[in-house]
Amino acid sequence: MKAGEEFFCPHCRKLSFLKKVSLMDNWTKKGDALACVSCSEIIEEIKKSDPFASTEKNTSFSSSADRLKSLLGDTSETKKVTLEEKAGDKNFCRDCKYLISHPFLCRCMKYNKEVNPMEDCPAFEKKKM
Repeated sequence: MKAGEEFFCPHCRKLSFLKKVSLMDNWTKKGDALACVSCSEIIEEIKKSDPFASTEKNTSFSSSADRLKSLLGDTSETKKVTLEEKAGDKNFCRDCKYLISHPFLCRCMKYNKEVNPMEDCPAFEKKKM
């Protein structure tokens, strides 16, 4: 039997359909069942068979990482990343001392015009924090 299938209900003695309902224990879902649409009596419980269930209980992070290393090979190269500022990299108006920020409008005091905070500033001078 499956949900949506037509059948004769032995409880209400009507020709009815099956609906899928959840079996609950307070706020915990215990499983699913098929019930009659007319009288809501449970006709059959649905048994879950998980085809992906593993018998192996050891699925820790380290074993997963070890399996990934064995698949990709041991690449223990580490690249050092530095966050130093480079000249010309961060000349955004949002970091410039001439920017006047407002929720509706951002203006440049030097050029007295509206600017986008992510534009490159030709007269960039770093804000003092």
